[in-house]
Amino acid sequence: STTTISGLTLGIIGAAPIGKGFSLYGSGVAGFMKAKYSGNSNKDDAQYTASEFGMSYQARDWLSFSLGYKYQVIDTDVDTNNSNYAGQVAPDVTKGYVFGVNLIF
Repeated sequence: STTTISGLTLGIIGAAPIGKGFSLYGSGVAGFMKAKYSGNSNKDDAQYTASEFGMSYQARDWLSFSLGYKYQVIDTDVDTNNSNYAGQVAPDVTKGYVFGVNLIF
């Protein structure tokens, strides 16, 4: 089966230069979503949160690199109409290192 999660998110990002082309950065995102499943018409509420922190380096005027760590969670409140799962939260966690190459123009 397929689960589709959609909704709006709101985020904030910040960066602070520390010298010689290096910067620290961080971001945070939150949102309220709906989880929809293939094969039936049920929709469940889901809360989305994500954060990322790391360091970036501007190698050229047009090129920078970043290395950070991201932690992302989608907590789906399971449908209370299904008595087998009523009141349970199904977490989906994605976490790990992220590497970016950015072209600046």
